[in-house]
Amino acid sequence: MTLILVGAGMQTLITASLLRLQARQKAEAIAAVQADLEEVKFIASQLSNQARIGNSTVDLCKAGNVNVGFSTALRDEVTRRLGTDPQTITLAGQNFELRRNAVRVDARPYNILQLDYEVRPVAATAVSGDRVVTELYTEVVPYASYECPPT
Repeated sequence: MTLILVGAGMQTLITASLLRLQARQKAEAIAAVQADLEEVKFIASQLSNQARIGNSTVDLCKAGNVNVGFSTALRDEVTRRLGTDPQTITLAGQNFELRRNAVRVDARPYNILQLDYEVRPVAATAVSGDRVVTELYTEVVPYASYECPPT
């Protein structure tokens, strides 16, 4: 009987440690996603209605398609400043990939950039497996697009 109680107690301690580590990884993953999103929002706040897309400077308020709109300019600037995906981050001593998928909305006024974030382990382990630790969907609109006249 004592052996069963000791075994159950050990199993409880191991499970509690595993859950505590997973919770720490999730909290750190959420913080990493929030930090990246804050950088994207800062870049969006700095964007003007004149941007360099390709080899030419365009007035983003007069965008005729998604390729010369605010969402394209923001996506390009985010990629230039923050780099491409995936980014390797360390959470609770384990390497994870932070993926930011930026999708331009192909609808007038071409100013919405949809962001899908996902954090998952680089390699599966006994603690985290290959599961997604956290994910987030959001949309970012550059502030300068609100200065454009209605279309």
